[in-house]
Amino acid sequence: MAGEPTQVAPMGRGGALLMYLTSAVTTLNGPVMLIWSAFGGRNLLITGIVSTVVTAPIGLALGFEARSDRAANRRLDAVGVAAIAEILDLRPCVLGGEEGNGVEVRLRVDGPGFAPFEATWRRTADADLRVGLHLRATVDPSDRLFRLP
Repeated sequence: MAGEPTQVAPMGRGGALLMYLTSAVTTLNGPVMLIWSAFGGRNLLITGIVSTVVTAPIGLALGFEARSDRAANRRLDAVGVAAIAEILDLRPCVLGGEEGNGVEVRLRVDGPGFAPFEATWRRTADADLRVGLHLRATVDPSDRLFRLP
């Protein structure tokens, strides 16, 4: 039996490029301040050290996440099969960050070549979402990786 269902957000070239650029800027912010303070006589040494320790790991994590999401989207494009995701339940939830309140959607995903499975999808609230609604999905039957529009 395949592992737990995993939802992948759609990501094209533009989205990947934006994530990689954000990753690079976040990762390099602290080291650039350190170099500037060392060679420019600026008083940014402490700020550069703190910024490097705090933002470099965040930037690297963004880069790894972008690479992983892009690879999963490529795999779904190559081997994914068309499926239907039916909304079974909607519950309010807190998404965190700037997104604030959202909705947790319980889905039943069914299609050719794999056993139906249930999954959870957390997203921003949308008035068009309702119980019984059918959404198009793409599924990799080998490991229940799926993408919704």
